[in-house]
Amino acid sequence: MHLSAGAGASDLESLARDGYGVLESTTLLGEFKGCEMGRKLPLANRLVFVCSEHGYRDAFEPEVLILKSVRTGEIKVLIDGDEFQGTIFRH
Repeated sequence: MHLSAGAGASDLESLARDGYGVLESTTLLGEFKGCEMGRKLPLANRLVFVCSEHGYRDAFEPEVLILKSVRTGEIKVLIDGDEFQGTIFRH
């Protein structure tokens, strides 16, 4: 996965054409200062997103979309419209 400039409607439409659907919509708890390798980010739905890359973004309680490919089962995570690589865990 790569960092995108932002996931607007056209980006979500592109992901949908690639077979991705929104599995879950939630918010990140507190302030988001971006990803650092291994940083644990608590989500309002009691999941935890653990970053596996570095990427800067600054937002307070941003929207988080968890997408899943119906073709491959691959998960993508969009935080405040930007795609970040990492792993989702149940808290």
